[in-house]
Amino acid sequence: MKKICAVILAVLCVLSVMSMSLSASAITMWRRGDADADDEVTITDATVIQRKLAFMEVEEFRSQAADVDKSGEVDISDATWIQRFLAQQGNPNKIDELFDPYELPFIPKN
Repeated sequence: MKKICAVILAVLCVLSVMSMSLSASAITMWRRGDADADDEVTITDATVIQRKLAFMEVEEFRSQAADVDKSGEVDISDATWIQRFLAQQGNPNKIDELFDPYELPFIPKN
């Protein structure tokens, strides 16, 4: 009887850990280009990037979401890519798609 209870308890612990990791992953998904963290990509995101680059105050800033070209730094080209996306001039950087900001970058093997 003790073994059955121990097995059931172990299974429940594993299931609870799995469900916590799945829900945490869903919570941390960000939208590429959503620099102001309002869950949509608008011209305000390009403006927030420009304000940040000009050392002006911004309420909230997600640098990983703002770095749409994945260059490793937020610069004026990121604001330009967002503007081009909003003007429907192409989307090579997958702007407005969800991504996990805590995912490790892909490292190719030799």
